[in-house]
Amino acid sequence: MPAIATPPVYLFIDESGNFDFTATGTKYFVLTCVSRRRPIGGSVELHSLRYDLWEKGLAEIECFHASEDSHYVRAEVWKIVVRHLGEIEVDSLVVEKARLVSGLRKPEKFYPWAMSRLMRHVLGRVSVRQQARLVVVVTDKLPLNKHRVSAEKSIRIELSSVLGLGTPFRLMHHASMSNTELQIADYISWAVFRKWERDDRAPYDLICHSMRSEHDIFRFR
Repeated sequence: MPAIATPPVYLFIDESGNFDFTATGTKYFVLTCVSRRRPIGGSVELHSLRYDLWEKGLAEIECFHASEDSHYVRAEVWKIVVRHLGEIEVDSLVVEKARLVSGLRKPEKFYPWAMSRLMRHVLGRVSVRQQARLVVVVTDKLPLNKHRVSAEKSIRIELSSVLGLGTPFRLMHHASMSNTELQIADYISWAVFRKWERDDRAPYDLICHSMRSEHDIFRFR
């Protein structure tokens, strides 16, 4: 009897930190992938929370964004995220920007490079390649303006290389406000970033047990 393929794998990817490579920029850049299969939990609860905030006059919020939300809103979002951590796996790539070679210190070079390494790490697992009948990758809108097309080409080449011919994939770039799973990825990436950038472990400690990997790419160099 042939093996039954597992449901599609969904990868929601968000970044924390900025593309400023001067002394005024962030020290670290964190790219985080939240992996899961359907059904996708937490979405209905986040929509309900947004309506509750409207009705109570507490926040006229379009979407959830960890670095911009109030302390109260963040606390409410974390309650929902924590309830659903058992449904996801998290991989983060951590880059100390000062250690990048000069050729990578441009957003159009750096973002595809970081994305490729994260995808190679997440999708390089034999279990993913052999079991998934489809891999769906969803990122926030690419922050690269006129370089968006070339960056997407680089990412697609890497996905094809890692997955091989046996596993089809879809790559989409959606505004985070349109996708609650991207908003969850934003919150988790922000928590990892705060740990590295500010030595603030409070939000990280909420999600650390769901971390499958947290790779400081320069640690062993």
